[in-house]
Amino acid sequence: MMTYPRVSVGGNPIVIRSNTFSVTGCQFPAWTLGGSPPCSTASWTMAATRLFAGGDNVVLVNSQSQCTPNGTPLQIFRTQIRATGT
Repeated sequence: MMTYPRVSVGGNPIVIRSNTFSVTGCQFPAWTLGGSPPCSTASWTMAATRLFAGGDNVVLVNSQSQCTPNGTPLQIFRTQIRATGT
């Protein structure tokens, strides 16, 4: 996972909207079985509107994402709860 190391919350670096991720373990069936193509990368399409780091929007627990090539969203499994933003 790519992070923005210059800002941390609870000792962990934050994630900003421009970060792109490689996806492993995608649960979609293989393209050859007639299903959607498996996810390969993901990017954030919506993040905080008033919270920035390095000039980019900070990713929050309710941020929106999209995987390529099938358009499914990422699932956020772990967040910190000591700070909130909009």
